[in-house]
Amino acid sequence: MNRYVKRVLTVIAVSSAMMIPTADARPWTRQNYLTCQVTLVLSGNYFMCQTRKGNEYLIKMADIEAPELDQYYGKESRNYLKSIISGKKISIKVRDVTSKHVVGELFFQRQNINREMIRQGYAWADRNNPSSIYLRIERDAHSYGFGLWEDVDAVYPADYRKENPVSIAALKQKALKLDGIKTKVLPAVSSPAFDEEENDLRDQITKNGDLPPIGPTEKKARQNQ
Repeated sequence: MNRYVKRVLTVIAVSSAMMIPTADARPWTRQNYLTCQVTLVLSGNYFMCQTRKGNEYLIKMADIEAPELDQYYGKESRNYLKSIISGKKISIKVRDVTSKHVVGELFFQRQNINREMIRQGYAWADRNNPSSIYLRIERDAHSYGFGLWEDVDAVYPADYRKENPVSIAALKQKALKLDGIKTKVLPAVSSPAFDEEENDLRDQITKNGDLPPIGPTEKKARQNQ
């Protein structure tokens, strides 16, 4: 093999390695990380999680859209996520906290499960997410026909919900029904996700000691919303 061919092969190998999205390892910091044990998987991107202090929260996986349970591949998406994290201690890199749920990236055994859901064809990349990494992972799954991409007429979940709205409470009931008697740990009745009143969940999580206090920059941003 001559020197020119060797150089070309090396460039191709390095370029290919750079283009392959890999799962992120959890950074060694507790700042804005929520560690908890999964108690119930609701769908392919929603689950309930309980901290060591006994506080339970609804988690929404950031940057992905999993099919609803009544959609094609919806139950398969849920089952895949459940097979990975059900009953396990996981870490959430918190992106945002709404009045009802925590939004973030799910890490288990140093693997970014949000990306893995897309990579295996169990979820779409969120169309509101500008990250090219997630879209590139989706394109690869689509091109290989993985998972939900077996259906050429697969409907994006947000479009499906416009005609078929789904509440979190209803989603919880469907998940419990699917699990039947196999569900070992039920979500706490007092979970903020199922409260009727609008509460500031971030303040509650901070008071519970499960996340650090809101910093000045975030506090100012929240006040301007």
